[in-house]
Amino acid sequence: MTSPPKIKTERTHDLDLIARMDRECFPEDEPVSLRDAAWWVVTWDGEPVAFAGAKFHLPDNAIYLCRAGVLDCARGHGLQSRLILTRLAWGAKNGARGAYTYTVPGGVHSANNLIRAGFRQFAQQYAWAGWGVCYWWRGL
Repeated sequence: MTSPPKIKTERTHDLDLIARMDRECFPEDEPVSLRDAAWWVVTWDGEPVAFAGAKFHLPDNAIYLCRAGVLDCARGHGLQSRLILTRLAWGAKNGARGAYTYTVPGGVHSANNLIRAGFRQFAQQYAWAGWGVCYWWRGL
């Protein structure tokens, strides 16, 4: 019998690693802005397999869950949900009153993970991420 894989989530300052993983997860998208965000990486038996970022949005005293990606080899193991909860805990610890993000059309798995984490859709008056996306909010 083999032992279960060791999964570790930790904050990282290795922006080159985040940029490489972002390109692998989202090859068609513009590269994510790495500035002014806190980043986490999930390793599976020592190999990086997922990443996520969050930024403080001071006028709202909320955090914005910016980008999250899970490599194909690690999908289906709850890593995105784990990263959502990690970032929410970070926001709460640092005094945020809530968290917001958005999902793109077809992002059903991401939307379901957000719903399970307590997020609800909201109508955004200014479509900063575009009109064709779903905006999400959760209080902390």
